[in-house]
Amino acid sequence: MIKMNKKNYYSSIKKLSSGVIYHHEFRLAYEQIKEAYNMKQEIGIPTHIICTGESGTGKSTLKKQLTKEFPPYLIQDRKIIPILVVDTPAIPTIKSLSEAVLIELNDPLFKNGSAMEKTQRILLYLKQFNVNLIIFDELQHFIDQGKEKGLSKASDWLKMIIDHSNSSIVLMGLTRSEYLLTINEQLRRRFSSRVELPPFSLNSQKNIKIFVTVLSMIEKSIDFPCSFSVKDTSNIEAFYYATNGIISYIIKLYEGAIEYAFKNGTVTIDRLCFEYAFTYKIWNLGVNELNPFHPKFNRQLLDKPNMPFYKTR
Repeated sequence: MIKMNKKNYYSSIKKLSSGVIYHHEFRLAYEQIKEAYNMKQEIGIPTHIICTGESGTGKSTLKKQLTKEFPPYLIQDRKIIPILVVDTPAIPTIKSLSEAVLIELNDPLFKNGSAMEKTQRILLYLKQFNVNLIIFDELQHFIDQGKEKGLSKASDWLKMIIDHSNSSIVLMGLTRSEYLLTINEQLRRRFSSRVELPPFSLNSQKNIKIFVTVLSMIEKSIDFPCSFSVKDTSNIEAFYYATNGIISYIIKLYEGAIEYAFKNGTVTIDRLCFEYAFTYKIWNLGVNELNPFHPKFNRQLLDKPNMPFYKTR
């Protein structure tokens, strides 16, 4: 075997950072949102979906792939925007939400006009640009401020856009975003379709198989061999504990392992490479018994305070 050269190194990193792993849950989410787009495009019936998942589980990749498949285009000098993506402002108000939508619609005068005038411009643009699907991302911002009154006004404005735009709508955000539907019955009725991008788990043979398939797909995509099997039980567990089953951390692990192999001139990516990657790419305190790839690791979930997967909410 030959050592990793610079070409292999950069090629592998590029494939990891730009590639998309169409695993089971991701494909289901993609197809369901795409169907909402097609329902509006083909027969004019809008479909509304709420899509949730923890940070790093693939929501950003999902919307990126959707806009890649349905990009803006010109027809007879008229711009068409099949899918509009709007990031919910950190403090969502009628003013900030309407301006965020107008910015994505390329309105140079997005700050001008009253709230009602801005809303009317939005509805006009949505029709003019033939927007079939709107994705409102970062939905958790609606609830993070903890101000019920402001939340009610902003969510009522969102409901009005949903009712009058005649576009399919996807509300996307962290798992806690679902709270918005529990306190707003009218939104809840409109978003009965749910899509979730959960972390991978090892709680059943089916889920273990899905997790192993993802690891195998990533391994095959890089230009460098691994010297251990991702189907080995101890390696499966190590990957799970080191990433909490989150796809973005899995990618970081492989990137770090490739970096270590390249810098140290090894001929394969081995367990030591991943041990290094965990410490330098995921948790700098993850050494010895706190590193899932170390022989002394105590097989614990790393979700306690001051650990990498601790949830503050």
